[in-house]
Amino acid sequence: MPGHEMLIVKKAYDFSKWMLSFTGKFPKCFRFSIAVRLENAVLEFTERVAVVPC
Repeated sequence: MPGHEMLIVKKAYDFSKWMLSFTGKFPKCFRFSIAVRLENAVLEFTERVAVVPC
């Protein structure tokens, strides 16, 4: 179902956008450790969801 696949990509993108704005508000002591790991994980997840296997 193509519609469901696009919905998943949109939800992953919306979650990524929210997570990036949320981690930007972390205290400085966590911003460069925990926040970076969370950001990388959510961006990798979004990338994996968006890439369609051949």
